[in-house]
This record gives sequence, C-alpha cells and structure tokens, in this order.
Amino acid sequence: MGIGLAVAQALAQEGVHLALCARNEERLAEKAGEIANKYGVRVLGVRADVTKANDISRLVGEVERELGGADVVFLCSPRASYCVGSTYYVDGGWLNVVA
Repeated sequence: MGIGLAVAQALAQEGVHLALCARNEERLAEKAGEIANKYGVRVLGVRADVTKANDISRLVGEVERELGGADVVFLCSPRASYCVGSTYYVDGGWLNVVA
C-alpha cells in the first residue's frame, strides 16, 4: 500500500468523503470501492495524471460537481516533484500550486 492510499483510508476512517485520482483506472475503481464499502463514505475515483494540466482541470471539475469542492488536497505522486506553495512547469505552461 502506498502513502496516498494509506492517507485516504485514514481520512475515510474519520468519516471524510474522498476524491482519489490515479492513472490506472482499474486499480483506482477497485480501491475507491473498497474504501467506500469499508468506511461508508463517498469516494469519487477520477482517472488523472497530475503532471498533465488538462487532467488536473478535469479532476477539479469533477470534484466540484460531485462533491461540491475540496476542503483538503493531499498530493502524493512520485511524478510530482514540486512542493506546495511553489511554481512548476507542466505541459508547456507554468502553474502555481497554492496552499
């Protein structure tokens, strides 16, 4: 189990509704279903690559539409080498990550 999945399970155990994203849609659906069933929370699974601006935009839109937005964002991706509060370069453009 990775850090992101462990954090998701800990939050779900506390009754937090979740939006999970991953590139592997099959594993994402499996884990989202497991967490929802085990902890009785809403879990939205969205296939997305956090290094692609279009995927991030689609993810944010789905979270807003399905869950009404996000109160906390936890990013745990070995492909995302940037830090919160910094600026990073993705898909030919600069994006700001805000805390």
